[in-house]
Amino acid sequence: MAEPREQMPAAAGHGHLRASHADREQVIGTLKAAFVQGMLAKDEFGARTGQALAARTYAELPPSPRTSPWG
Repeated sequence: MAEPREQMPAAAGHGHLRASHADREQVIGTLKAAFVQGMLAKDEFGARTGQALAARTYAELPPSPRTSPWG
């Protein structure tokens, strides 16, 4: 099971490490929950989901809507 986003290596300063498929899926799951709760607009959800799917490292994963200054 993937670590919670706050405990992922990027949060610990290891953003250069490669993100796994499970890490990307976890971020997308968090984004889906935020979208359903009305925390993200449809276009923002689409943009962040695309960013998560394209991310190769933890640093490239989009921030959690709970920690994002614009989310």
